Amino acid sequence: MEFIIEGQILRDYHGLSEAIVIPAGVKEIGKSVFQGDKSLRSVVIPEGVEKIGDGAFAKCENLQSVVIPESVTQIGWAAFSGCWGLKSADIPERVTEIGRSAFSGCIKLGRVVIPEGIRKIGASTFESCKSLKAVVIPEGVTELGACIFAGCVKLQSVSIPLSVVEIGEYAFKGCEELLIRAPAGSYAERYAKGKDIPFRAL
Repeated sequence: MEFIIEGQILRDYHGLSEAIVIPAGVKEIGKSVFQGDKSLRSVVIPEGVEKIGDGAFAKCENLQSVVIPESVTQIGWAAFSGCWGLKSADIPERVTEIGRSAFSGCIKLGRVVIPEGIRKIGASTFESCKSLKAVVIPEGVTELGACIFAGCVKLQSVSIPLSVVEIGEYAFKGCEELLIRAPAGSYAERYAKGKDIPFRAL
């Protein structure tokens, strides 16, 4: 059997396929299930999966496409870290927190859609995503973790809402082209001016 499933949790995978579809009935993709799988190029996660575990797809260097269903509420620590080939990420509406380093080192990630349900984006979530150019943080997010966009050397624009009241250390380290867009009088404006980052009021 390629898939080892225990009590609706996908625990292990023994296949070598380039394209896989997670079996129906799975509610959780367990920790590190596909970590380091260099054969994997595309994954379809079916409706019903609620959690993508820590490191589930970490270091799948050739992974280019992932379909994440609306049923997912949690994306774990380093879930897609080091997926060099991943070009875009659409995060479902029901997700409320993105784990630390979830997409770090995805060097071809050029587009990410963050839904309005998110409240916290963990440290280093998008660190070293060297193709990322623009990000819109939705209203409702209160905290941007340390090093969240550090090393995103092509990042030109981040829109930050009034709801953000904390931005972690080194959040934008190495983002030499960055312009922060935020409401006048917001925490983000004070942060930008305190760090000498160009600012434009929304």
